[in-house]
Amino acid sequence: MSERRAKRNRKEMASEIKKTEKNPKKVLSNIVIAVVIAAVAGLGAYASYDKIKSELPTASEDASSNAAETQTIADLAESRGITAEELLANCGMTELGLTAESTADEMYAQFTIDSYAKFEEKTADELKAEYGIEQLANDTNWQEAQMLVPMSKIAEQSGMSFDEFAEQNGLPESITEDMTYEEAIMAIQEQMAADGATAETEETESAEADGE
Repeated sequence: MSERRAKRNRKEMASEIKKTEKNPKKVLSNIVIAVVIAAVAGLGAYASYDKIKSELPTASEDASSNAAETQTIADLAESRGITAEELLANCGMTELGLTAESTADEMYAQFTIDSYAKFEEKTADELKAEYGIEQLANDTNWQEAQMLVPMSKIAEQSGMSFDEFAEQNGLPESITEDMTYEEAIMAIQEQMAADGATAETEETESAEADGE
């Protein structure tokens, strides 16, 4: 997908949402959320969370979308054939107030690089090298660490070169492989703000022209 086509898609989305939503701030928020989801759908850095969810037994297809929010550490441990206490001990998380009845979501929120590496049965150094975050301390919160994963590693985790990843996901040309995921999100938001403003201006001008 070319940058021109990607920009046209973003402008069309901005215009479409504008037709059904009168609050400009909410419009922009909706656009950003939609485009960010589309742009990083193949994000390898967050595949780890999907891995946790994939280990959770689901009662029904309807429950699969929020499995990590509703199912417990006991469920996750059972999928590994161990007890919740053993899972927490293996990850070095016994002193965090988590119990067998805590949700997988709550466990994930408290992962550090070190404890998540143990969950993955790797060393912290192996995990950091895998995601290109060698500069971070082992006690860095894992979700915060993921925001600092370089885009080159995200593409690599998705099985693509950065150029292939950028084209497939319609990333703006301002995003480079050296940027962190957090920086890329900010760039997308800035691009969307500009495209949203352009779409609103064009719609205003069109309405004025129709009224003449």
